[in-house]
Amino acid sequence: MAHFRLPTILVALLLGGCAAGDGTLDEVDPAAAPANPTWSDPVQRVVDVYCAGCHSDDSAVGAQEGYAFDTCDQVKRARGAFQQATFENESMPPPAGFVMPEAAKLTMKRWFAQGMPCD
Repeated sequence: MAHFRLPTILVALLLGGCAAGDGTLDEVDPAAAPANPTWSDPVQRVVDVYCAGCHSDDSAVGAQEGYAFDTCDQVKRARGAFQQATFENESMPPPAGFVMPEAAKLTMKRWFAQGMPCD
């Protein structure tokens, strides 16, 4: 599966912190994230920018460790590990990677809370 991450990554770098600020998830403006996020808008873009660089079938880590996040179903299968690494111990994305803005984290939390619908 070919990925066109460069334009998405560039947009994220330019706009990633605009709505999120430097606060914590508890401090982020609720309007900074969609109320009803879906896989196609914007969850897949968040995963592509902040996760798929390592967690993809095209990467050694994703394919080897079983944590590829190329599809909605792959993310759903890793729900527990994803939530723990992203929200509980905050080990992902790793410090050397892109910092996920709080608005993107809120988007993901809302998507999880809504049952992670694949559309």
